[in-house]
Amino acid sequence: MTEPLKFSIAAQLKTLRESITSNLSWPSPETEFARTVLSNFGVASHYEFFASQRDLGTIASRMQEAPILAAVGFGVSNADTKSQELWAKSVERLTTRETFPNDRVSFFYRPIELLGIAYGVSGCPHLSPAVKKWFKTTLQIGEQKMGDTDYWSFEISRYSAFLHNIPWRPGHFHDLSIEDVALSLWLEKRAPGFAKPGRPNGGEDLSAMFLQRCLLEGVPSRDVAREAIVYGALHCVAEKALLAHTIRVQSGANCTEAREIIRAICQRFHLMAQQLKNRRTGQAPLLLQDEYDVQYLMHGLLKLHFDDVRPEEWCPSYAGRASRVDFLLKAEQVVIETKMTRKGLDDRKLGEELTLDKAKYRTNKDCRTLICFVYDPEGHCKNPTALERDLAESGPDFNVIVVVAPKGS
Repeated sequence: MTEPLKFSIAAQLKTLRESITSNLSWPSPETEFARTVLSNFGVASHYEFFASQRDLGTIASRMQEAPILAAVGFGVSNADTKSQELWAKSVERLTTRETFPNDRVSFFYRPIELLGIAYGVSGCPHLSPAVKKWFKTTLQIGEQKMGDTDYWSFEISRYSAFLHNIPWRPGHFHDLSIEDVALSLWLEKRAPGFAKPGRPNGGEDLSAMFLQRCLLEGVPSRDVAREAIVYGALHCVAEKALLAHTIRVQSGANCTEAREIIRAICQRFHLMAQQLKNRRTGQAPLLLQDEYDVQYLMHGLLKLHFDDVRPEEWCPSYAGRASRVDFLLKAEQVVIETKMTRKGLDDRKLGEELTLDKAKYRTNKDCRTLICFVYDPEGHCKNPTALERDLAESGPDFNVIVVVAPKGS
């Protein structure tokens, strides 16, 4: 992520944070919704307002008002027993009112109020069975009462029903706003099982689309509930994007460093092999007689430099059969393939084998760099420089390095 993009995101987050801070109030269902959302995204600590305690005693006389009831409902599960009992009695009074009036002026048609009460009914232990049954019936009937509405209202209401095991069919909406996409991201975080069937834009990466729209369109300023959900989603998505970018950069750096270390090991491998032959009088020399001996020594040399060296890793099937790599450095995404020349394994034959190796490892998700080490102590390879040059490959996703050593004997 480039510096200008990070600056743009930081500026948008700052604008949202200042607007949210100035509009938080108590008691307010929108503020308590914001508290819930920002807590879920792990950023509620950015707002000093939420550190203050809510004094329910100051609003006891207003508890019968649906907005106040909803505001308290978001956090009633954490309230003291007296407050929970007061909330439960207030919900009982709510059951005596018309839930679906013709003018649609009731808590049901105000999605954040509905959600606050849904949270409260599920979290308050002092409600009577009759009240719980009334609320479930309301949610069951409510799907047909919604009528034409927008994504924001429908999804919050559908989630309210989901909290009480009342399944609504997902709606079909197009041209979603930035707040709508943020809402979908929050719902995916809160309840993946709920969000997946109603996921907008099919299989599209919502996080990438959301970040792109925020960067291109700018974040809107409407009300504290919508601003809070956009702030939380943007902070979360940007943080993940920045982390992924950092990992990619570090992985690239690790891969580059690993390539140079392994190249040096390969180029000086014969010096090590020669030194192993020189032992004290009476001690048998340590000889590298075949490809397995080469792998044995290579494994030890790699362990000097890398913590995670995986020998004999199975890789995906190629040409109808599964095969194994000699060594995998998973963190660095480097595969090392070793070969030892012998009579009959000349330049042409080596070229054919290495060409097959390249095709095989190109599909391995753990391999960004394939290093082919050809140990040629007896000089069977007649033109090692040409072999190295012809089979080398450099690209953004896949690189091939061939090292033949020693060159000439």
